[in-house]
Amino acid sequence: MIESGFAKNLTGQNLSSHLGPVSGKGDVRVGFFWTKVQLRTKNPALNGKIVNRLCIAKQPIGDRYTVSHAYISQQDAARLYPQEFGIFTQYETAPANGTPLSDIPGVSRSEIGLLELHAITCVEDLLSLHPDQVSQIGMAASRVYKVAKGWQDKKDENEEILTAADVQAKAEEAIKAMEERLARLEANNTRLQAENDVLRHSASGHPAQSAAVTTAVQAAAAPGDDAPYEFPDDDGFMAGGDVVTGNDDLSDMPDPMKD
Repeated sequence: MIESGFAKNLTGQNLSSHLGPVSGKGDVRVGFFWTKVQLRTKNPALNGKIVNRLCIAKQPIGDRYTVSHAYISQQDAARLYPQEFGIFTQYETAPANGTPLSDIPGVSRSEIGLLELHAITCVEDLLSLHPDQVSQIGMAASRVYKVAKGWQDKKDENEEILTAADVQAKAEEAIKAMEERLARLEANNTRLQAENDVLRHSASGHPAQSAAVTTAVQAAAAPGDDAPYEFPDDDGFMAGGDVVTGNDDLSDMPDPMKD
């Protein structure tokens, strides 16, 4: 007997925790976002530099627990996902290539988020505004503006010192990289020299064998008169024997019944 009753309304409920293992149709939701990456390289000119990198996020439709992130170039994004990347470039704010707001001392993440909400993504964009424009955003933005202006003024005053320190740091990094490369070359040279010494000592320890090998190699390269298996044509070697037919061995010469 089937019992009837009211069913619970789950229209507005989040069922992703129950339907997470359920496979979808194979469709993938694609999204793009910018991120800042600090380079770590042996090139002194690029080491420590902060650059913008485009990232792609893929999520299978129907599975909120699986999200993959990877770096991708703008050319590959436009070629592989033209519709999604077109919408991203149309509505997403382009990343700034200036000094990050996080470099300002004493600035919290919430204050940086407030400035980014108003499309202020670098120190240069912030200082290009008038103080009255910044005050319209809020007191937090005005405080960050004052700190950034004082920090930038001190940075400009000590530009020569900072430039000299940067040049010296890059030179030290270059010297360190050259020393490491020289150490690797010296280690490789030492290993090859040791292998050469071992081969030379092993050859000098068996002079008879070395002489025999040398003679064999020379003989194989240029055979002379004393080369093996070379005989005159008139020596009769391998010329063949007499032919025996019938009972020739029972003739008078020799006589088997003589004795």
